[in-house]
Order: sequence, then structure tokens, then C-alpha cells
Amino acid sequence: MNPIIRLIPLIALGLLLSACDLPAQKPVDPNQKAPLDPIPEKLTTDPLLAKLTKADPNDDALRILLKARYNAAHVVVKQLETRIGNIPGEDMFSQLTNYEVALKRLRDAGAELIGTPEARIEVLKQHLASAAAMEKKIELRVQGGIAISGLLNEARCNRLDAEIQLLKAQRELEKAGKK
Repeated sequence: MNPIIRLIPLIALGLLLSACDLPAQKPVDPNQKAPLDPIPEKLTTDPLLAKLTKADPNDDALRILLKARYNAAHVVVKQLETRIGNIPGEDMFSQLTNYEVALKRLRDAGAELIGTPEARIEVLKQHLASAAAMEKKIELRVQGGIAISGLLNEARCNRLDAEIQLLKAQRELEKAGKK
């Protein structure tokens, strides 16, 4: 088949999309208290997530944005967890890399959203649990011949990074308690 003929559907799609007149987004007014986007029901079963993302009429614009960022990061992590290795033809290395980035974004967003060291440790424990579960999932895929061992090493590095972050936070809390 002629390579140019293969490009015709892509060119047509590009022209169609460029012809669409999409409305511009309005800039965020920092003084306006906007409601949070709803979280999918199944994600609110986590008590820490429910506590972090609960809408509060006293929240200022920054707090609203922090909660919205945490909610979005959590949704992305959950979507990627179900996607890795389950879609034929997709590169599992790039999927795992995307997952690691999303998981770290979730960890950082949660740590910034909550101020107490104890709550930060809980966020880091969740991060470790997610990283360990992904490592186990990939380990089973490697054993089943579906994935290569390099993926397992990547997942293991991510889990070890999560363990290190948790241990550092726990030690910081212990040092603060001794003073």
C-alpha cells in the first residue's frame, strides 16, 4: 500500500480537529472559592483521601487548588495501575515510567496538602503500598513470560525509593520528638 494513502486519514483528522472552534478557558480568580471537582465514588473509600479532599467552605483558593491537584493525581495513579500491562501493543517501560511519575506526583501533592509529620508518614505509607503492589504485579508478569526483567528492576527501584522516603520521614519525626 502506498505510504501516502495511509496518511490521508491522519491528515483528514488533523484538518477536522483544527477546524473545531474550542472555547478558551477562563483564568482562575484567586479570590473566588470554587467547588472541588467530584471524585469517583470508589476512590473515596480511602479514609485519608476522603479527609484530604473533603470540600471545606473555609478553604482559600490555594487550598482548593491543592486539593484538586491531589484528587487529579490520585485518579491518574488509579487509572495507570489498571492499565499497565493490560493493553496489548503498548510499551510497558513507558507505562511504568508514567506510573512512577504519577505516583511521585501523588506523594508530593499529598505531602504538601497536609502539614503534620504524622499525616505525611501516612501518605508515604500509601505511596509504599502502591509501589509494592505494582512491583508484585510486574513480578508475576515476568514469571509468566509477559514482561521482561528490566521492568521488574524499574518497579523495584520505585519501591525502594518509597521505602527510603518513608524511613527518612519516620526518622525525622523521631528526632523531632526527642528534642
